[in-house]
Amino acid sequence: MIGYVIGLNLGSCRLQGNIHFNSSLFSLGHLKRLDFSENDFRGSSISSKFGGFVTNGLNTIVQNLSNLKELQLSDVDISSVAPDSFKNISSSLPTLGLFDCQLQGKSPESISTHQIFVS
Repeated sequence: MIGYVIGLNLGSCRLQGNIHFNSSLFSLGHLKRLDFSENDFRGSSISSKFGGFVTNGLNTIVQNLSNLKELQLSDVDISSVAPDSFKNISSSLPTLGLFDCQLQGKSPESISTHQIFVS
C-alpha cells in the first residue's frame, strides 16, 4: 500500500533559505493542507523574494497541488507584498490564512469568493 502526504505542517520551523519553485514540495499531488505559519523569513534569502513567492509560488502551488484546500501563511511578515498579488488565486484553494501578516492596502474583490482569514 502506498501512502500519500495530505497535510504538511511547516509552521514554526524556522525555515530559512530558498524555496525553489521546482522543489519536490510542489509535487505532492495529494496535499490538501500546507502550513508555513509562524516562520520568520526576515533576514533570509526568502525575505527579499517573498513577493515573488506569493505571486509566482502561490500560482505554482495552486497549479501543481490541485488538491490543496488550505494554505496557511499566518504570522509570516509579507508586508512588502501587495494584496493584489493574491487576486489570481484559483477557486480550487478555498482557504488562505493570512492572520498577522502585516498586509497593507485593500484586498482585491476577486478573492472575496475564498475563505481568507486576514487580521
